[in-house]
Amino acid sequence: MKLPSKRTPVRTCLNAARYSGRMFAKHSDDPRLPELGRRFDAGQAELAEAERRLAEAEANLMLVRVEVKFEDHSSDQFLRRLLAYAEAKDGRKGGKLSKLLFPNGVQEITRLQTGAQVEKMRGLEARMAEVQGWDEALIRLGELAVQRARYESAIEMRNEAERQVVSARAARNAAKERFLDLYAEIAGQIRSIFPRDRRMQDLFFDDLSPRKRRYAGEPDDDLPEEPADDGDGA
Repeated sequence: MKLPSKRTPVRTCLNAARYSGRMFAKHSDDPRLPELGRRFDAGQAELAEAERRLAEAEANLMLVRVEVKFEDHSSDQFLRRLLAYAEAKDGRKGGKLSKLLFPNGVQEITRLQTGAQVEKMRGLEARMAEVQGWDEALIRLGELAVQRARYESAIEMRNEAERQVVSARAARNAAKERFLDLYAEIAGQIRSIFPRDRRMQDLFFDDLSPRKRRYAGEPDDDLPEEPADDGDGA
């Protein structure tokens, strides 16, 4: 029998557990075997749940990344409109108000992303708060504050989503380690129950070779497979 390793894809581990659990159930007449099948079922359920939570966290991160990208785009558009408002007040490009708000040009802010851009937007808010003689100043300042807050909130949502992925991946990896230990333990018990009977030992465990997985239509969607442990049949 071949044992799964750290590099064996989780999907392969789960399918191997399903295979073994069903095979153990087929031998309910042997009182030594059904309990091993139930343990496989429990290990498979724990790993499947951990994998589901990781997939859920990764899917959420993907959606939150859209929010950050959208708010970055929206902020850039707003800043360019703000410059246009200032130029309209000045009556020309590069006027007094435009230079006050964007001393190094609007690109100094729009070329940045995430936290760096938010900090520049805060500085712009401070400069706008000191503007005198512009009737629209307070309105535009309020709009800028709202835009910056939305961007900042999206960034924090993204950061939290990334932390959730890291946590879920660590939990999944820990569950996989426990599964691998369980698999090896049960394989050892089967060797003890059926000593020197390689045919019976192999009966309870699926073939984990990459070639067999490809034939079954199962993609190798994890790390490259390393040589699996092989029982000696003793």
